[in-house]
Amino acid sequence: MATVQRGQNRFTRPHRLEDLTEDRLLDQPLIRIPAWAATVDGFTEWALSDSRPEHSRLRYLNGSIFIDLYPGFYGFTVPTSAVASLEGFCEWIDSDTAPQRGRFSYINQEMVIDMSPEEIETHNQVKEAVNRGVGSLNAQLDLGTYFPDGAHLTNKATGLSTEADATFVSWKTFKKGKVRLIRRKGHRGQYMRIEGSPDWILEVLSQWSASQDLKVLRKVYHRAGIREYWIIDARGEEILFQILVRRRSGYVAVRGQDGWYKSEVFGHSFRLTRRRNRMGWWSYNLEIRPS
Repeated sequence: MATVQRGQNRFTRPHRLEDLTEDRLLDQPLIRIPAWAATVDGFTEWALSDSRPEHSRLRYLNGSIFIDLYPGFYGFTVPTSAVASLEGFCEWIDSDTAPQRGRFSYINQEMVIDMSPEEIETHNQVKEAVNRGVGSLNAQLDLGTYFPDGAHLTNKATGLSTEADATFVSWKTFKKGKVRLIRRKGHRGQYMRIEGSPDWILEVLSQWSASQDLKVLRKVYHRAGIREYWIIDARGEEILFQILVRRRSGYVAVRGQDGWYKSEVFGHSFRLTRRRNRMGWWSYNLEIRPS
């Protein structure tokens, strides 16, 4: 068994469960496990490098990697097959052994693990507004299938498997065979993943996902042939709302007018606004008008 413990002076086990405050659970850095860490030698090299997570205890035993967050509080196991390849990752993420908590992705030959809870005002409520607006528009126009947060997307050509904040697939794309739903093994009529190149993706930025969403996923989503990529950042004084449309050399941001941005996928223009509600919290509204 290979065991590596790091950062024990910084992150010590609390005497009581209530001592583990929400601040310590919130905004944990992403854990990135490269494919070459699937072997015991590769694991040891990775776990002793600067890229290993500071906030966990790492162990390798019998073809599995054990990750213990804030040692003694929350831990989970990842099979090395899920680290070594996209195929192994998809098989694991579809199984009953994958953790129920956290967001797991496979991007550029790395397993990426985000264990941070979702911030309510600047993340959860933003998604709610987009789901309400775009979901209602799609239901009205019957353009395709809208998948809110929780649907896992895989694109084998680019080695991508991730859970976006929302995904949309038009009926035309389904009929062309560019996207299919992967059935859950042993459960008739149940599906676990979206596979292929959907028409539209949404990502709402958070502290540790921002760099990945703005840089890494922007390139990967383009390679995956996704027509439109929406990026929203509501953490600042002003909302950053971008609609990126796919062109041959990369994504191009749509020019806005008075906060309105045109979507080629939905054939409408959108504007995201917010106001303080009666409790003093942000309340968001996705305004929609025909283009």
